[in-house]
Parts: sequence; C-alpha cells; structure tokens
Amino acid sequence: MLAKAAAAPVADARRLPVGRVIAIAVAPFALAAAVLLYITRGPAPTLPGYDATWNAGDVAQRGDDAAAAPEVLPLSPGGRFELVLRPATPIEGAVIAHAFLLQGSQVRPWAAPMDTSVDGTVRIVGPVGKLFEGTQGEWTIAIVVGRPEAVPSDGSVVARAVASGNAGGAGWRLFTRRVTLLPPR
Repeated sequence: MLAKAAAAPVADARRLPVGRVIAIAVAPFALAAAVLLYITRGPAPTLPGYDATWNAGDVAQRGDDAAAAPEVLPLSPGGRFELVLRPATPIEGAVIAHAFLLQGSQVRPWAAPMDTSVDGTVRIVGPVGKLFEGTQGEWTIAIVVGRPEAVPSDGSVVARAVASGNAGGAGWRLFTRRVTLLPPR
C-alpha cells in the first residue's frame, strides 16, 4: 500500500494543466494561419503615377506642361483655385492625402478642403481668398498622396522631400507648385 501511495504523487507531477496542453496543441496551427495570411495577402498594392492639373483663374498647368505655365503661379484673392491629382491607372485600396504650405524654413499644414474619391483622385477647389486666408507672398504647395500606412504626415519630412527634389517614396507621391499670393487690389 505504501508503494501505491508513493507512486501517485509522481504520476500527478507529470500531468500538465489542461490550458497548457491546449496552448501547445493550438500554437502551431495559429502560427501556420498567420504565415498563410501573410503569404496570401502579399505586399500592399502599388501606387500608379498621377497626373496633376493646377488651375488658377486663367492660368492652367496639366502634367508636365511646365513650358505653358509660369514658374510661379500667381493667385489673386478674388480668383478661383483648383488642383486635381488623378491616378494614371485604376487604384485598388485606400488612398489618403495631406497638404502643406512651405515658405523658407516654415512648414505648416494646409487645411484646404480636400476631396479624395474611391478611384484615388484628389481635388482641392475653392476661392483663393478662403483657401489661403491670411497668407501672402510666395509659397510652395506640397501635396502628398498615397497609402495610409506610407504617407508622411510630418511637415518636416515633406519639407526635406521637397528640398531634395524627391517625388515620393514607397507607397506615396509628392506634388509641388510654387505660388504667389497677391495682395488684394
């Protein structure tokens, strides 16, 4: 009888708690599911090139038509401004945009009303006086468009990209245009 009593604690010591047994059994399946999800999901969809159309009153520039437009786009307070960024090919997945105004070392978010459609087109349209309220002189408009996880929202990152002539990165594109905000007449 002593032999049976002494053997019982040894058998109980080798028994694993039920929760641990389940975790050991399920862990390989969870890992396999995660790997399968990663493999089948693949990389984020690529971002196509974009065509930019800048309109300000009677001055318009589309795409790379820089010869037809002035180097610095003049904006009158009573005029109308329109920017349309249209993807060259259809886009799959989400696209967002951030806008900034740069002047010298000053970088500030530009709170212009922006419409981003499901096809990836970005539009900023409105009266110059309202879009650029309280702003005068020469500025650079910088718009970044791309995948939500890739688009820089930090103005200093955008300013460095503008200064270096970088047109974008993985999953985002940068569009710039120098403008002069004329004083009211």
